[in-house]
Amino acid sequence: MKKTEVNKLLNTIKGYYNSQFFIDEFVINAWYEELKEYELQDAIDHIKKYVKEFPDTPPKPHTFI
Repeated sequence: MKKTEVNKLLNTIKGYYNSQFFIDEFVINAWYEELKEYELQDAIDHIKKYVKEFPDTPPKPHTFI
């Protein structure tokens, strides 16, 4: 995943967890380091499942691994 794709993923997550999820350059870089080997579409598919199971808890990068 490219850094721009990580940013897109993080904005998708923010859409679900608006007041509980903050994005800054540090967050983008940290998530990028964990997810750079993965595909964006796989992560998007995963977040859709995650939201159903954990509607009140924003994910951490390790939930995608």
